[in-house]
Amino acid sequence: MMNNSPSVIQNRWLSVENAEKEIRAFERRFGPHHLNLARHAALPLILTPELMNLIRINFAETAYAPWIAEADVLLSSLCRYIDEEIYEFEPRIRELLLAELEDRFRDGRAFRVAMLLQAWRLKRSERKRMRDISASYQWIVWAYTDPERVFREIEDFLDYRRSGEGDPIRRAEQIRILNMAEIIADRMAWSYGEEFDDLLSRTRDLARNVYEPVTGEGESSKTGAVAPEPQAGTIRPVESGVPGLKLEFAYIPPGEFKMGSPDDEPGRYDDEKLHKVRITKGFYMQTTPVTQGLWKAVMDGGNPSRFKDGGDDCPVENVSWKDARQFIAKLNEMAPGNDFRLPTEAEWEYACRAGTETPFYTGPCLSTDQANYDGNRPLEGCPKGEYRKRT
Repeated sequence: MMNNSPSVIQNRWLSVENAEKEIRAFERRFGPHHLNLARHAALPLILTPELMNLIRINFAETAYAPWIAEADVLLSSLCRYIDEEIYEFEPRIRELLLAELEDRFRDGRAFRVAMLLQAWRLKRSERKRMRDISASYQWIVWAYTDPERVFREIEDFLDYRRSGEGDPIRRAEQIRILNMAEIIADRMAWSYGEEFDDLLSRTRDLARNVYEPVTGEGESSKTGAVAPEPQAGTIRPVESGVPGLKLEFAYIPPGEFKMGSPDDEPGRYDDEKLHKVRITKGFYMQTTPVTQGLWKAVMDGGNPSRFKDGGDDCPVENVSWKDARQFIAKLNEMAPGNDFRLPTEAEWEYACRAGTETPFYTGPCLSTDQANYDGNRPLEGCPKGEYRKRT
């Protein structure tokens, strides 16, 4: 049986054609052993390096993949970064990989991966972010071991939302749960028929309400239309949590780009192999660097910058990755609901390149009129410029 009700959630996934292209490109680049690991690792949907390692070493077919395959899968275009050491398979890619897993391994392989996931889930850390993910893991395990139970869990959530009783659920949390319900109910509808088919229709009805655009005085559109994709560069002001200080973010739409650098580019490193990367989900990036003023306000007055003479509007520098993580955590406490994070390496390069393939978005050279750096040390073959000795 096939449910034909429209899905605003699946509309945000890759098309089947593009997902298939991504899988085959991954196979051409890394080979069949890497792909077998990806097929097995697709079942949990959400992955950590630890879970990926357990999957690789627990199945004979995946053990043929070298240890570096774990990172190759997580950092590939098959997955997307969620949080520190947490990654997620693109849902359509996961769907196709699971179909390949079940087609190639007819020994109850998906059930066996689900059992490994359950054993690991019961022993894992219970810090809050991991508890949220653990609930998702439990639904996935039940989908293979106790379909009636996962049916009741999804039904209870839908009934709770429809009743309007109890504590309100944040929109971001509703979207997370609805995405998981769509992924599970859609698959179960094919296997178990009308019962899950009806549940899938109800999930999609609620999703249309949650995704509806706001049209005015807090009232949502009654058409069930999905909010349109923002235009590239759309500016979104965001409260920082610091009185009188708003942040501006620009929208970066999904797309493809060549990450890395060509072999003949001056100053390149050996690990900058040029390869195609697909950004499957749009994101917002701050239009300016974090200022010293914002850093001090968030980090209780501390300022690690070397160049402090320019004032609070100058960018903060001399910051480690660990410092940046602490800053983001505190900023999210001060302005809850925004889910600030650092961009992934791919997102950063995609945004900086701005559709270009040259060393800089400005072309082969970057002058000191366009950016502030030590003009005595330009890229090889480019003219020298000014050295201001300050930010």
